[in-house]
Amino acid sequence: MIEPRIVQRLRDAAEDHRVHPEEPVHLTVQLADGRSVSGTPLAVEDGTVWLRTLQDEDGAAVELDSVLDLRVDGHGPAVVEG
Repeated sequence: MIEPRIVQRLRDAAEDHRVHPEEPVHLTVQLADGRSVSGTPLAVEDGTVWLRTLQDEDGAAVELDSVLDLRVDGHGPAVVEG
């Protein structure tokens, strides 16, 4: 189960993006399967976080239950690793 602090950070970053779209927050989330996904959180809803990545500008769906940890990358391009 995902830690509440991680869910709150993802929600805060998505809200920041809605309020200040010119200054998106880029995060990298570490997934349970060993991959990591970097992007700008667009929304957190129904057990899913939607991340805008270079590969998916409309938002890649990431199940919250698969998120182990996250880090703030600041500003810059988003990538999928692993």
